Amino acid sequence: MIARRCADTACVYQGSPGQIWPALVSDNGKVMHKNYKKWGIPASLSALITLSPLVATSAVIDKPRFAVSGAVVVWGGDGAGNASVNDFIVASTSGNIDLIDSDVTPVITGSLDSFSGLRTAMYDVTGQTLDDQGEAGALDAGDAFSAFTPGETITTSVRPLSSSFYVAANTAFSIRAIATLDEANSSSGARLQDIYRTMLIQQSGSDAGGAVNYGAASQYPHSDNSPNAGILNNGFLNRLSTEKLVFQGNRGTAVGAGNLADQSVRFTNTYEVPDGDGLEAGARKISARVVYTIAIP
Repeated sequence: MIARRCADTACVYQGSPGQIWPALVSDNGKVMHKNYKKWGIPASLSALITLSPLVATSAVIDKPRFAVSGAVVVWGGDGAGNASVNDFIVASTSGNIDLIDSDVTPVITGSLDSFSGLRTAMYDVTGQTLDDQGEAGALDAGDAFSAFTPGETITTSVRPLSSSFYVAANTAFSIRAIATLDEANSSSGARLQDIYRTMLIQQSGSDAGGAVNYGAASQYPHSDNSPNAGILNNGFLNRLSTEKLVFQGNRGTAVGAGNLADQSVRFTNTYEVPDGDGLEAGARKISARVVYTIAIP
């Protein structure tokens, strides 16, 4: 038996289960499914109308994603003559994360001794040579002059102070700094502009008598490839009375496999004060505190 279902001008004829034929009907209800040409329907379309089954499609899409976060490792001394990693900075979507909750102890440049930040001026006497028996270039109890006449002139000389820390990174990083006057350890009238600061980068070297060898697998962290590339705001410390950028790199330090020391460079800050004053300048002291903050931009 063939049943007919119609809606408006289209009918569907259904025979045995699963057999369905669409048909066109005229206004008077006559079936026109065998006379498509009369209605101007192409044969290809008529085949589609009569033969094409309904086809359902679906898609499954995977989007695996992985990432290695930027990391900057900063190290110096431990206060007991040993090297120590004290900052491990990792970039995240919410900002930088420091995986080690402590601050780096800078070292006296070329050693693993903690940076004390105290340098006592030497007294220079015309026509005389100091027997410098203690710390070289620092006035201490081991130093001695021979007797001399009061016709000589006395002036002061102050050797610079240099401190260092080391950085290994797989990404570009920046360093900001702010300086404050340590009034409790400074004479009245002391000013930040009395201290001059210079930052430089050493790409590789050997410190502490060969105990620390760094840079075998490193590069300068700025593509200009020089000790002062990327460095900003060298000068008197009053330039850093508000926090300012003192280094901006554009790449990481690590370029080959190795340990952290191999992949590190050394940052050195040198501090100087004017010298050549005589006794008329009086006894005085000046102390400052400079905080360097390393971050991944």
